[in-house]
Amino acid sequence: MKMIRILKIWFFILFLNSFLTAETLNDAISESQKFNYKKSLEILKTLPQNSSVKRHLGWAYLKTGDYAKASETFLSLQQKDYEILFGLGFSYFLQKNYKKSDSYLEKCLNINKHCAAAEYLCGEIRRLKNSNTKSIEFYKNALKKDYNFVEARHKLAQVYYNLKRYDESFNEYSRILNIDSKLEEAQERKEELLTLISKKPEEVSPPERIYKGTVVEPAPMQEQIPLLRIGVLEDVKEIGMWSEDGIKIFKNDELAFTSNPKEIIVISTSSSIFTDNDITIKPKSENSTIIVHNVKYASGFAWAGISDREYRGFFELRYKNGEFILINIVNIEEYLYSVLPSEMISWWPAEALKSQAVIARSEALYKKKFSEGHKKNGFDLCATQHCQVYKGVKQETKSSIKAVNATRGEVLEYEGKLAHTLYSSNCSGCTQSSEELKGWVHVPYLKGVIDADPSVHSLPDNLEQLTEWLKHPPDIFCAPSKYTYYAESRWIRIIGQDELKEWINRRYKIGGIKKIIPKKRVKSWHIRCLRMEGTDGSVEIEKENLIRSIVSGYLRSTNFLVEGYGEFSGLPKYFVFWGAGWGHAVGLCQSGAAGMAEKGFKYKDILKKYYKDTYIKKMGY
Repeated sequence: MKMIRILKIWFFILFLNSFLTAETLNDAISESQKFNYKKSLEILKTLPQNSSVKRHLGWAYLKTGDYAKASETFLSLQQKDYEILFGLGFSYFLQKNYKKSDSYLEKCLNINKHCAAAEYLCGEIRRLKNSNTKSIEFYKNALKKDYNFVEARHKLAQVYYNLKRYDESFNEYSRILNIDSKLEEAQERKEELLTLISKKPEEVSPPERIYKGTVVEPAPMQEQIPLLRIGVLEDVKEIGMWSEDGIKIFKNDELAFTSNPKEIIVISTSSSIFTDNDITIKPKSENSTIIVHNVKYASGFAWAGISDREYRGFFELRYKNGEFILINIVNIEEYLYSVLPSEMISWWPAEALKSQAVIARSEALYKKKFSEGHKKNGFDLCATQHCQVYKGVKQETKSSIKAVNATRGEVLEYEGKLAHTLYSSNCSGCTQSSEELKGWVHVPYLKGVIDADPSVHSLPDNLEQLTEWLKHPPDIFCAPSKYTYYAESRWIRIIGQDELKEWINRRYKIGGIKKIIPKKRVKSWHIRCLRMEGTDGSVEIEKENLIRSIVSGYLRSTNFLVEGYGEFSGLPKYFVFWGAGWGHAVGLCQSGAAGMAEKGFKYKDILKKYYKDTYIKKMGY
């Protein structure tokens, strides 16, 4: 009996010790998230040194500037975890021991080939050692693995310039200015490069061109299908367009002009014929398309650019305040032929594509009926992320057309009304309820749901679990997979003090950046309030889009940890963001839908998961 009692006491002490360790460990992580790194380190030193505590201790030493102790701590752990190897590579990088840093970053990439931040640091090592040519490959790899890693593009542009590869430098600075048109450094460098490049600017950095029009197959019984008005261009003074068979321009319903096949028509505000609002532009043949030159897309985002776009239907030209608005009139099913593969990868499972077709149709009709945002400019939806991405005919695929046709006329309703079927690329593991976002409203069917089988996974309960959740994706539907690009599910960005300060101070005049503190999180762990402290003041941000816009090219989501490292004039030299997901995470998770379809769920089951108590209704066409 005595032995049993001793064992019971021993197990109780063991349990209590484990409980206290977990609670105190979370206190340490909480202090770290407040940028109180010394306090965090003090707490961690008092805890039993198991592997979890040691991992956090290594990062704590790194944050307080004791890089040698950080390396020593990481080395005491098993080096089979990409996070530990990345920590070693980063700690030696900050010690300027570039040989060891490079070695551990390479080992990190052997375990996690998707780690764009490791590629970036490898590029930085070579640049700092004046091996500019060798750095190019690593910066390019970082962008391949995460095209949102804008900092790598900046360094790539600089390296090309240093190597006197002026055409390539000009091209990169052009892309940077598509992302951030107000960046003075890029503006000045591009202006200088105009005198150094070997070709004309439009040849060095050409838009994506379309040289042959498509003969399109109309949707079945298209005359029955409702029309949409899609804003393709706004605030432009000149538009170039053509069609394979030629185009016809009508003014007040009377034919005013006919072009030859493939003849490019330039419509300019300087021509009086186009300054009325009764201009219609149609292809000569019903099965032909119209190609519009130089359509700017994704302005402000990391993938921003300029390309030709090809469209079904016809156009209406509106003149307002000395500039043009170009509106594509197209039936909703043919609109979806392009929207579906613009919003979801078209080789994903058929059931995922069907779910996307239903919600894209529902969202388009919802916005047409209820949204007033674009009505003042004469159209229902724009062609960008603001409404739904609509890239035109060249984006269409057989699988996307098949999914649209298979769900023809199907929309989601809730209590007899069209549902507002919001969606995002990747929810990071749990969607958000609509009311959890600042300025949004309560919508009964837009409730947060875990993106996994509840019997397999639950949400993190504390910061320690959140850290693990963000750095090591669990078994969730939207985890990295053959359907989900790794960086859309889990990502790291390393941003220098100068770059971050320059960007943030355009909107918030707070000086040098001291701290970025997630002050409030919602149930899904997305940040609801972010505090930024600087040498000249502080600011708190609550709106989802503003939190994501604190860096150039936007953060992919508001579900992240942020940490400061190194010293630069008494401030952190680098800010490292460990994040998960892409988008606002309200409604359907597209990666999650692909994951569910892969496991055998049908599209109706997928829709029921993400939109509580909604049902499918077939429209009468």
